[in-house]
Amino acid sequence: NRTKNSALDYLINNKVKNLELKKYPKFDVENKVNDYLISLSKKYSVNLEDFKKQLANRGIDYEYFKDEVYTELAWQNLIFSLFKDKIYVDESEIIKTINDVKEKQKNINQYNLSEIEFLSISKIEDENNLKKIMTEIKNTSFEEAAMKFSISESNLKGGKIGWINEDVLSDEILELIKTLNIGQVTKPLYKSNSITIFKLSNKRSTTNKNINFEKLKEEIKTNKINKQLNIFSNSHLSKMKRNYLIEINEK
Repeated sequence: NRTKNSALDYLINNKVKNLELKKYPKFDVENKVNDYLISLSKKYSVNLEDFKKQLANRGIDYEYFKDEVYTELAWQNLIFSLFKDKIYVDESEIIKTINDVKEKQKNINQYNLSEIEFLSISKIEDENNLKKIMTEIKNTSFEEAAMKFSISESNLKGGKIGWINEDVLSDEILELIKTLNIGQVTKPLYKSNSITIFKLSNKRSTTNKNINFEKLKEEIKTNKINKQLNIFSNSHLSKMKRNYLIEINEK
């Protein structure tokens, strides 16, 4: 039943996204879709044709999968176009973080992270969804579970966030990951409307002499923007679902 409910939620979300996208001019993301599919096939060390065969062997229609990728990328473009003027990044806060890193003489820890974020609905449903995700991770992989369940923009990359300095991470996230061994998954991080789990893919130590501070600045800025876009995306999707539900009930 939990699996059926999750599948139904995914189909509903996908349907609502497509309905909402039809209200706007079509986003030209075909090149991004193709680049993503080629990148994904390389991840599995096969060419695109062999990747199609792998999907078929798992009962997944390639064209349907491609349409889902298009929907997600187009949705990300839509959210950015709708809410870009509401995005706010405090440059002084970023500069302060950079200066704090520069002043440190000790080694700086860096973590290679992946994430799975899902909406928080109710205590019972949240626990059921978490169990389902952990089962998927155990039976397949964290990356496949992220592509299947995560609502974060990183889902198309299997949840991959990449290397992040400890100074960029919130105290809550750092507390969850700093004692993990490579390959382990964190306990859930509960936020107001979503729940996130992280996987520690790798970790390393470096000195501030080896840090590209311009690159770090852009990473911090991008991270802050993506967090806001995820919030806007979740909020807009929830609003559209309610609107369509009202329309259905009124018919």
